Amino acid sequence: MSEGGFKFSREINLGHLLQVGSLIVAIVVFSVATDRRFTMLEIRQSYFEKMVDQLDAQSKSLADNQEALIRNQERTTTILEMMKKKP
Repeated sequence: MSEGGFKFSREINLGHLLQVGSLIVAIVVFSVATDRRFTMLEIRQSYFEKMVDQLDAQSKSLADNQEALIRNQERTTTILEMMKKKP
């Protein structure tokens, strides 16, 4: 046998089991926490995508309303001019 060198013991004690168990628990906790973070990011992203879609729809609606108001203003102006021209 070598003196002062690394000696490998083949016996398994409670410390070894606790160390392996705590490593497994740490891996599971890490994966659950990471999964929750990814889930929250996906939910937040889908929420913002819905908000962008709603804003686009509202913007289109506002643009349509603005065009309708401009047409009505032109018609009203035309009618008023016609009424002023009549004696």
